[in-house]
Amino acid sequence: ISPAVLATMSHVAHAELGQTAKLPVVMPLGAVMAACAQLLQARYAEKNDGLVTCRDAEVPGSVVVRPKRKLDHAWMVYSSVNDDPSEADASQVCEALLTLLMEVGQRGKK
Repeated sequence: ISPAVLATMSHVAHAELGQTAKLPVVMPLGAVMAACAQLLQARYAEKNDGLVTCRDAEVPGSVVVRPKRKLDHAWMVYSSVNDDPSEADASQVCEALLTLLMEVGQRGKK
């Protein structure tokens, strides 16, 4: 895609085109992720989150974290406020993963 094509697709360019020539650019992220998840499921018959299959997400010999609830890649970005105080929010999950990373790193030095 050339820079001219990208410029034509921008919101500013749409505003300059006028009301009759505007192109729809809104598409929910969930719809795209669902379509990708269905394609991965149909093609590989593997559980996935729309980006990565479960088998490909785990590196052999690595430490694997398997949360009890279903989390997709976008959850870490969009879940800053949680209604249920018994469930972890994104900052707590980040802290736990960083702690785990530090522990694994310390074990590797010994």
